[in-house]
Amino acid sequence: MRYLIDGSNCLGRLPGFEISQPDSEGRFLETLRAYASSHRSHEFTVFFDGYGGVRTAGSALRIRRAGSGQSADDLIVSDLKRHARTGSALSMVVTDDRDLAQRCRRAGGRTSSTSSFWEAIQRSVARNGRKPAQPQPSRGSVEDGGLSPREVKEWEEFFAGPRQM
Repeated sequence: MRYLIDGSNCLGRLPGFEISQPDSEGRFLETLRAYASSHRSHEFTVFFDGYGGVRTAGSALRIRRAGSGQSADDLIVSDLKRHARTGSALSMVVTDDRDLAQRCRRAGGRTSSTSSFWEAIQRSVARNGRKPAQPQPSRGSVEDGGLSPREVKEWEEFFAGPRQM
């Protein structure tokens, strides 16, 4: 099985992770790395927008960044189509993005929600004696009462400024 993971979507949807938190991506990838290293019969690729390129994070996990001119969603669909033509391993796309999920199913892939995929990973990593990624408190989240006064001021200034098109 090939897992194609919409990394930015996961960081935006999973509890304890935020795209804006500098350590979120590292914690997310570290847990995926631990899972992938104990499931070597599967392939894992995490797709992110921005900063183009491909890198390997351990022997079982690849990270692809879309770069300019293409989105991570487009890379995922392109990868699916390429593998569907060759008849290689079944692909599972992990995303909560409805449009992307629909495009992936049309391209021959299966889809999984971020939460069900992450729960399975957390259980497996804990079962193998590794420490799963721990949720980090989120400053200014709905759970703790909303935005901080500084964040409210920043947004007010942003929306009061001239419109940029």
